[in-house]
Amino acid sequence: MKSIFISIFTIFLLSFAEKAKSQDTIKIPVFVAKQIAKDLVSYDSARAELLLSKQRIDLLNLKVDSYNKSISVYQEKEVNYVNQLNLSAAKLDIWKKEYNDLANRYRSLKLKNTRTQIIAGVLVGTLTYFAIKR
Repeated sequence: MKSIFISIFTIFLLSFAEKAKSQDTIKIPVFVAKQIAKDLVSYDSARAELLLSKQRIDLLNLKVDSYNKSISVYQEKEVNYVNQLNLSAAKLDIWKKEYNDLANRYRSLKLKNTRTQIIAGVLVGTLTYFAIKR
């Protein structure tokens, strides 16, 4: 739209510059006027391209932000999983320790029970012997 307006303005300026003979007008050679028109059109297209580039940059920044958010979510999940693994390993160590303590206690109780049975057998045998002997 601007380029059409600039082209029409340039043509009007050229035609007016050639017809008017007053001191207020400046005569511009045709090739200079064409170069001015080309420069103005390229300026307009450069501004439009700049706007498009800014929009693309904004979209890319939004994408980067969303990727960063998803990366941070996955990093938090990783930290949580590592913490869960460490807690599970700690639980396993506690269970192993409790199992070993229980196994040791079982062995000691089994040994104590065996001693008690032996002593009880000896006492019963001795008492039976004395009871029969009398």
